[in-house]
Amino acid sequence: MYGAQLTRRPKQLRFGGSIRIFILILVCLIPSLVQAEHRVWTSSDGKNRVRGELKGTNGKLVILEKSSDGKLHVIPLSMLSNDDQEFVRQKYPQV
Repeated sequence: MYGAQLTRRPKQLRFGGSIRIFILILVCLIPSLVQAEHRVWTSSDGKNRVRGELKGTNGKLVILEKSSDGKLHVIPLSMLSNDDQEFVRQKYPQV
């Protein structure tokens, strides 16, 4: 009887370990997928466009990370299109 318990236990541990690893990977990936929201940003006059990700704002300035080179750009919120300004306000309602 004692030997039967030993042969079952490793299978249970392997299965539990696999689930733990899967959950750990899932937990690590979800924030990066949710947070990474690259979009096309348009200037207020509609002449300039850049693909990038919103990194932050203080309500007057916006920090964008350009997708093509990863460089950070600080842009006045007023220089973005009305749709982009609204997007920023929805993402950062507390500012």
